[in-house]
Amino acid sequence: MIFKYERKILPAMPPQPGDSSSCFVVPKADRLRWLIYLRWLALSAVAAGLLLASWLRFPWVALRPVAVALVCGVLYNLAFFSRQKRLTPSLDSELAAIDRELARHVLADVGALTILLLASGGLRNPICMFYGFHVVLGAMLGDRGGAILAAGVATVGIATLVAAEHLGLLFSAPLLSPPLWLCGIVAVLAILSLAYFSLSVLGFVEREQGRALHNYQLLLSALDRLQVGLQLVGADGRLLLSNPRATQIHPCLSGRFSLPAALALSLGKTALPSGVPHRFAHTQAGESQIIEILQLGGDTPHAPRAYLYADRTEAAVDEQRAMMLERLASLGRVMQEVAHELNTPLASIQTLAVDLSHAIHSPDAAESVSLIVDEARRCQSISRELLATARPGPPSPVSTVLFEVIKRARRLVYGRRRDTVTLHGDPLLACVTDADRLLQVLVNLLQNASDASDNPVVVTVSSPAPRIVEITVLDHGPGLTPEVEQKLFVPFVSTKPPGQGTGLGLYTCARLAQALHAELHIRNHPGAGVCASLRLPTDTLSSSPDLSTVSAASPPTPQT
Repeated sequence: MIFKYERKILPAMPPQPGDSSSCFVVPKADRLRWLIYLRWLALSAVAAGLLLASWLRFPWVALRPVAVALVCGVLYNLAFFSRQKRLTPSLDSELAAIDRELARHVLADVGALTILLLASGGLRNPICMFYGFHVVLGAMLGDRGGAILAAGVATVGIATLVAAEHLGLLFSAPLLSPPLWLCGIVAVLAILSLAYFSLSVLGFVEREQGRALHNYQLLLSALDRLQVGLQLVGADGRLLLSNPRATQIHPCLSGRFSLPAALALSLGKTALPSGVPHRFAHTQAGESQIIEILQLGGDTPHAPRAYLYADRTEAAVDEQRAMMLERLASLGRVMQEVAHELNTPLASIQTLAVDLSHAIHSPDAAESVSLIVDEARRCQSISRELLATARPGPPSPVSTVLFEVIKRARRLVYGRRRDTVTLHGDPLLACVTDADRLLQVLVNLLQNASDASDNPVVVTVSSPAPRIVEITVLDHGPGLTPEVEQKLFVPFVSTKPPGQGTGLGLYTCARLAQALHAELHIRNHPGAGVCASLRLPTDTLSSSPDLSTVSAASPPTPQT
């Protein structure tokens, strides 16, 4: 939460190298430059006091030591003014030089105050209270180390004054009874100095707060832009901060953090190891998402920690797609090896079938031998196509009578059981297409229809529009569920029991239909069963893409 702050915030300053340990955002080199102007002001006050003491002839002021100390202070400030221009906090060696310079300034200023008191009445002079201001200056200039050094040197200076007065070593007579006007002037100077230091510290704090607020708003803006959730949890488990994205994913209505229920259930515990991302399922507005949560901090049980939430849905989809592509590539390599090995026995089968056809005279046997020759030739064509996937080529369209292709597909799926398929339509309807690929599509569709029901399958050939022919395959099975309809053409997805299907049948049909410039539609029939329709153009496929050029990463999306 951002607490309300009424005071005007000063412009935020960018962090300086090597200044991360500072309690203020002002670099140490800039603080030294500020000290130069502050010392000029102090030297001016000493000069004014010296003139006043010379005019009024104070017996407890030794003019000559004060004048010598004043001249030394002016020379020291001039020397530092010329040297400080070379101090830039950019390298570790220069940062160490700045720290040494701060220590010298503390020694010089406290030493100068001690000399001034030795020449103006000793420790009884009210000016001795300015030792405390040097401690404040040490803290503002050198942080904790500067304050400790200034306090130590001031203690030594006070002890020196006590010993000097006790031993009679003061440069002037001891100030046994300070005049009232001197106490008043010192009190006014003390008040003004305190006010100045307080305003300076307040300005530093406001600037640091403005910088922190600016960084906080920048962080939240970046997280919102990146759609990343952030939750900060205190040591006692209270939720300190939750940006809008984190609130959508895991609201924590009780005000105390607990792991998302889905993640705690899957892990079986209520704590996460730091720095190890975990994923869990999340549903928002009816849409499923994969969310990744990462814990930062919390190395001990009671330490504060932060939780980051990121949407990894697309990454999970990409991972699944990559795995699918690898499976397809592996399957393709295996199929190429199988096709290469099948060429020789297929050629032998074809030769022997031709020889056998000359030796027998039965019509049924001659038809079977002819079918063996045709299927061996088709198998050889398919194997050559698999081997040529690395060198894509266009299909080989020829004028094809659709009824003849359907009858071949029926014989391959059902054998001699002709009553299992009912043909309707014009038996002479033809189109220019690749008969082998069309046969592969019809075999897959008839095989699916056979698996769906034992009832006869109805195949209809028609011409619903000019220059278009359509083949429909209608089964009388239970139909498609909505879940199955959404995944009809996804590879390796099958509703069949393990070992009875690869999940590539309809996916292959869709790719073959795309290669043939055809449209494949699969939908539930209004009566019962499933109707698969394949629409083909009757013209020559002059620019048909080869099957191997269809990307497996982005398969066709036929209508369902």
